[in-house]
Amino acid sequence: MLKAKIKISQITNLTDARYFAAWGVDYLGFDINPDSDHFTSPAIVAEISEWVEGPVMILESSSTPEEILLNDYKNALNEVIVESPVQENNRLTSFTDPGSGNRYAIFHSDQAWSALSLAAMDSLVKSYDHVLLDIPFSTHEVDMILDSGIAGFVVRGGDEEKVGFKSYDDMDELFEFLND
Repeated sequence: MLKAKIKISQITNLTDARYFAAWGVDYLGFDINPDSDHFTSPAIVAEISEWVEGPVMILESSSTPEEILLNDYKNALNEVIVESPVQENNRLTSFTDPGSGNRYAIFHSDQAWSALSLAAMDSLVKSYDHVLLDIPFSTHEVDMILDSGIAGFVVRGGDEEKVGFKSYDDMDELFEFLND
C-alpha cells in the first residue's frame, strides 16, 4: 500500500494504466479536452477501463461539468467522475471520490514545494477533505510534504516508446519510496 494518495494524470495508453494500477495508485485521470495534446477519446477510455481494475477513473476537464458532453464517456465508465476547475486560472481543480464521498482539491503549479506559501497550503488543507499536489517534487521532500497535511501527489502519464513498451525507471524510484 502506498503511503500517499496518488492520482495519475493524462493517461493516454494501456501501458501506463496497467503500470500505475499495479503500483496501487488511487486514481487514473483521462484528459477529455479535445484540443489537448493528451486528449483521450471515449473509445480509449473504454478500452483501458476494461483492462484495468483498482484505481478510480476520473475525467479531467478545463471546463465546468455543465459544459462537457459526458454522454460519450458514460458508456466507457460505470461511473463518471469529473475533475473540474475551482478557479478560473485552473490552478485549483477538484473532484469527489464516489466511494468515500471525500472532496479532493488538486493544486497545480510549476513551483517546487520550497517556493510555495506554507500558509496558503495550510489554508487549502483546512478547506478540503484531501489535497493533492501537482508540482515538481523529489522523493526526499515526500515525507515533509505529507507531514504538512497534504494527502498526496499527481504524477503524469506519458507517451509509449513504441506500442506496449515504455521504461519506468524514473517512476520506480518514487513508487518504491512510497510503498510501505
